[in-house]
Amino acid sequence: MNAIDIQLFRGINNWANQFSGLDTVGTIIATYFPVFLAVFLIVKWFQKRRDSAYRVMLLISIISFIFSEIIAKLVGKLYEHVQPFAALSNVHQLIEKEVGNSFPSDHTVLIFSFMIVLFLYTKSKGRYFYLLAAITAGLSRIFVGVHYPSDVAAGAGIAIVVGSCCYYLMKDSAFLEKVVDFITGIENKILGS
Repeated sequence: MNAIDIQLFRGINNWANQFSGLDTVGTIIATYFPVFLAVFLIVKWFQKRRDSAYRVMLLISIISFIFSEIIAKLVGKLYEHVQPFAALSNVHQLIEKEVGNSFPSDHTVLIFSFMIVLFLYTKSKGRYFYLLAAITAGLSRIFVGVHYPSDVAAGAGIAIVVGSCCYYLMKDSAFLEKVVDFITGIENKILGS
């Protein structure tokens, strides 16, 4: 493992077990951010029933995640290392995790693949919240002792590149608009207009 990666890991992970409130917040973010993201996306899907462009963007974010995860799994076959808690001594491990390949971070791939598409779609200053949330989630995985910074950086990098490509290639997709119209038509029959 790269000495700089270990040094950066220690710099973040050593904040664990210093403040109980920080441990609680870090553990919640590291563990439950994907659940919060799923709830957010489902709520937005139904909130934006009449906004076809927004719904197309949500479909693009799902496609972005699928492609990002496939690429991340292939990259993980080329380069492997175990989690810091399994390889280093004196790691502050705040959540349970099985030992396996930690490169790249699946949580980070998931979160960044959605957040980059939301960031690119949103035109207001609030768009930076999506990047801040993704970075916070990635750092939390280091904080709780289950990933190195390189794991998080690789996951973020893959998701940013793939998500950006998906967004710019598909944002005007007539096919995705038809898919959204079809799904909205079914919803309207079930839920009413």
